[in-house]
Amino acid sequence: THGHEEITHYELAAIFDKAYVKVATMEKGISGFRTAEIWPFEPNKFSEDDLGLNEPSESTAIEIPINLNETEVNIETPVDLIPGIPETNQGLDVPIQTLVPVPTNKSRAKQHSEIFTSTPLKSVLEKKQEKRNLKK
Repeated sequence: THGHEEITHYELAAIFDKAYVKVATMEKGISGFRTAEIWPFEPNKFSEDDLGLNEPSESTAIEIPINLNETEVNIETPVDLIPGIPETNQGLDVPIQTLVPVPTNKSRAKQHSEIFTSTPLKSVLEKKQEKRNLKK
C-alpha cells in the first residue's frame, strides 16, 4: 500500500497475525504466566479463608415462616368477572385504521444552507420567534 492509503481493520489483523506468529513462542507464554504468578501451580498459595466459604454460615441463615393452609377452589364453573361483556367478539369487525390512524409525515418547508445573519433569513427567523413569543 502507499503511504496515503488507509489501512482497514482487516489488513491490520492480517499484519498483526503474521508478526504475532513469528514472535510467539512457548517460552514467552510460560514467562508471561510466571510473571503473573499463575505458573507454576502452587496449591498452597491461597488458604481456605482467602477463598471464602463454600456453604452459608449459620449467622447468614434467615428463617421465613411458610403458611401452608390449604383452601379449596372450585374450578369447575367459570366465574363471570365483568358482567355485561360477552365471551365472544362477534360483531367487532373494526379495521385497525379506525382505531389507530396511520401516521403521516408533515410537510416541511425546504431550507437550504444559508448564512443565518443574512438579511432575508434573519427576517424570517425573527418572524418565527415573534410567533413563538405570541403563543406564550
